[in-house]
Amino acid sequence: MIKKRNIFKKTISKDNTNKKNKIYVFLICIIISSFIWFLIKMSKDYSYEFEYHINYINESNSYAFINQPDTSITIVVKTQGFRLLRMFLKERDKSIDFDLSRLDFNNKDAHKEAYVNSHYILRYVIDEYHLKTEEYFIRPDSVFFRTNALASKKLPIVLHANIQCKSPYNISGKIVLKPDSVVVYATEEILKNITEVETQYLEINDLEASKSTVVSLVCEHGRLSMDKIIIDIPVEKYTEKTAEFSIEIRYDSLSLQKETEIKIFPMKAEVSLNLPMHSYADYKTKEISVFVDYNEKLKNSDRLKIDLDGLADEVKLIRINPQTVEFIIIK
Repeated sequence: MIKKRNIFKKTISKDNTNKKNKIYVFLICIIISSFIWFLIKMSKDYSYEFEYHINYINESNSYAFINQPDTSITIVVKTQGFRLLRMFLKERDKSIDFDLSRLDFNNKDAHKEAYVNSHYILRYVIDEYHLKTEEYFIRPDSVFFRTNALASKKLPIVLHANIQCKSPYNISGKIVLKPDSVVVYATEEILKNITEVETQYLEINDLEASKSTVVSLVCEHGRLSMDKIIIDIPVEKYTEKTAEFSIEIRYDSLSLQKETEIKIFPMKAEVSLNLPMHSYADYKTKEISVFVDYNEKLKNSDRLKIDLDGLADEVKLIRINPQTVEFIIIK
């Protein structure tokens, strides 16, 4: 019985080995046949379209395009599969830089024209893969440029922003733009209608310290001598200070002041200011004027609004109490 069992085990083991060998042979045959099939397929000719995005660099500030040059060039390649596969792996989603300073413009009436052959732009592709003329074609075959002369104008930069500080901090003084102006290059007609250049919208919240940041400029028509500037935002810790001021009466004309005498009630106002901590103790309020304006339009009114001027840039007005006063006219 033992001998029969051993013989049975040996037989099963031999059968398993034979099955494994057959599977290995089968897999090797599959791999070889697949490889041969791949070689046969890749030895045939195929076609594929490669699209290249064009990045125009070194654009001159002396002219502007009045047409829209092509932003992409397509080369259709029909060649052997192996070469096409190599191109696909290296050239897919590629872009090309084209130096506009190489253009040679010709005068055409009121504008200038230039063109460049697409073959010239893609010459490195053709040379690297040794493409023959019959193996490719390019569209468009040329890229055209039509330009118009530009004028220039220096314009102020305007900050377009919403900047909020975290209490008790505040912006102390003016926000400084570096630089505060920029040269715009555009046609004369466009420059007539432009008076300033805005920054991109900037939003900053909960600011607790002075900050410098870079912000881009916006120019929908024409070009700028620079596309970004630096802004310095001075921030300090603030506190409240309250002082009492006599109310000055101002007239809109000298004759009105001579003919009319006004009495106001009350004659003083309490002003609350928000000012930097470092200047709290020695801040001088004598430069501040609290006043009411009187003119003929207000003679039928019951009250006059209190206004204030003379505040330093870093000082913020919180409130004036009262905001208006009663008055009587004595003639």
